[in-house]
Amino acid sequence: MSIIYWLDEINSKVYPDVGQKAYTLSQVKQKGYPVVTGLVISSYLLEEFLTQSSLNRLLTDWTDIDFHDHQALQTFAQQSRQIILNGTFPSDWLTTIFNAVTNLPDTPIKLTPSVSVFDSLEWDDLLSPQFSPHHQESLAEGIKKIWAELFRAKILWLLQQRQLNLSQVKLAILLQPYQTPLVSGVTSLDSDTITIETTWGDELALSWGEVLPDCYRFNSRTRVLESHQLGNKLIAYRLNHNGNGLERYLLCGEQQTSYSLNEQQLQDLQGLCLALGNDFTSIRLFSWTLTESQFQITQVKPYLIAVESNPNLIIQGLAASAGQAIAPAQVILEDEQHYQAIPPKQILVFNHLTPDYLPLLKKASGIITETGGLTSHGAIIARELGIPAIVGVPQATQLIPTGTLVKIDGNTGTISFPSSFESKPELELSIPLPNYPISTQLFVNISQLETLDLASHLPVDGVGLLRLEFFFLELLQQRSLITWLNNYQGELQEYLQHFLETICQSFPDKPIFYRSLNWESLELNKYLIEVKNNLQIREILFKIQLETILELTRYKQYQINLLLPFIRSLEEFKHYYQLVEKSRILKQTSLEVWIMAEVPSVIFLLPEYVAAGVQGISIGTNDLTRFLLGINREETLSNSELTGKNLAVKKAIQKLIKSAQKLNIPCAICGQIPVEY
Repeated sequence: MSIIYWLDEINSKVYPDVGQKAYTLSQVKQKGYPVVTGLVISSYLLEEFLTQSSLNRLLTDWTDIDFHDHQALQTFAQQSRQIILNGTFPSDWLTTIFNAVTNLPDTPIKLTPSVSVFDSLEWDDLLSPQFSPHHQESLAEGIKKIWAELFRAKILWLLQQRQLNLSQVKLAILLQPYQTPLVSGVTSLDSDTITIETTWGDELALSWGEVLPDCYRFNSRTRVLESHQLGNKLIAYRLNHNGNGLERYLLCGEQQTSYSLNEQQLQDLQGLCLALGNDFTSIRLFSWTLTESQFQITQVKPYLIAVESNPNLIIQGLAASAGQAIAPAQVILEDEQHYQAIPPKQILVFNHLTPDYLPLLKKASGIITETGGLTSHGAIIARELGIPAIVGVPQATQLIPTGTLVKIDGNTGTISFPSSFESKPELELSIPLPNYPISTQLFVNISQLETLDLASHLPVDGVGLLRLEFFFLELLQQRSLITWLNNYQGELQEYLQHFLETICQSFPDKPIFYRSLNWESLELNKYLIEVKNNLQIREILFKIQLETILELTRYKQYQINLLLPFIRSLEEFKHYYQLVEKSRILKQTSLEVWIMAEVPSVIFLLPEYVAAGVQGISIGTNDLTRFLLGINREETLSNSELTGKNLAVKKAIQKLIKSAQKLNIPCAICGQIPVEY
């Protein structure tokens, strides 16, 4: 195994040996972009260094440390770093490295950590770079100082908290010749704006927040400079006279009061930005320096990941829907319009997932989202479709390139990257059933006809929640709701009747609790923005639903009950109840009118609701939890207190059940809480 790699020669096969930062810079450099020439010391060297006899205990003692004992952790960290710093650097390694360094310009060397670990935390930024004069002993000391950085108490503690061990962290070191730049800066890119922040000297003043940088904003489409603001730059950093570190100095008056880039330099940098963004579409930010000769790219974010050659790399998210799948990844951007062109049987990768994507999900092998929790739209849809899903994976759309072979495990929340298709089992939804009598009635929740074959064969007492949102979303892919109601109202009612009747036929002689269209869950849908606050449209659609239920209950004798969602006040319930009475459905059928108990006001006013006509409640635990605890269902939460196990949620459910018992009405419970807990 090689212990050094030149930036010009690095490929994906050596990715773990060179780390994310160096690999990314190598790919940018090999595309012809200005990156200072350099070489990388392989992560293999640190592993070998630690396995020497005098250092072996760092690996064995790691698991014995009590990370809650801060003093013990500090002691272990200090002793570990001292062992590394006092260790003898093998002469054959040093000779090989220095012989390579002699091919670099004869200036001091900057040593930059380059970590390879599949985790959302940017570990490189936690490890400090080092500087070394151009001779062997100083170079060896600089290398050991970077290795010792890995054993600082805060780093060890973070590794333990994120359930990573030392063997999973590959620490390589990038060596590049260094001279103090005239100007340095950071550029961020998005679809509309290029933002450039600059300061004099080394970028350390900028990264440490010791200056307010000059700021320039360009329109990325028109290339017009839309704004610029002079910063507050009093100090800067430059290489010290020993060549082994940076020193802080006071800028002269002229530099303090002038912009750090002139018009021509800005134009050159803008051209570099646009070209880089076109060649690497995932890039959102890059750092650079300006020497007397040209701009040089020093860092690119997010890092380019060579997942195809690293089957042992794993990304961790939240397991949201059980099952496993292996398929090519397909990243879905927010402005993606050509869903029809996306082939079936892909693992779809989203930033966030809304119900609008339902037609696309129906042909997917699995789902990955950057945001969302167990009650997010993506999680719910995936469970209903019976496909594996993992949510809450930071930067998934950037870390997983389209076309990369991906394996997801919806049971454990892990994403890995096999080198080829493995033999995979047929995906089956496994539902453990009790082998003893239970007194509680069990119902299923349904929104997709595709799930009927499985659900109808389960030993259940009926459908406890028939959701209409996904059904309507599919219709809205064809034409807008206003067009449906103005020109195709009869056809719309026929579609709805067929949908309901198909489900009723799958559960003969069993009750169906039909939840009328929940506008709250459709708020983000682009097809409904035009009618979001149109109460007349809502009432027309509600009456169509009532007419359909009347047709199926009166003439075809199906047992359908009405469940009203997201009821916030007595007045709101009374309004809808009057519409139900006007339809004469209550006089002609045995239909019962229930409400979802998902808004906290129902907890305190249930007797009044029953007096107004409510005949039963279904506790919607997903929304009840988010309203009680002030959380967003699309938010990924690691705080275990903000879940259905929270005491406030338990007490709310308890009060609803006891109130229902006292009022002698039935009470059901649905959502993720009964599934998880």
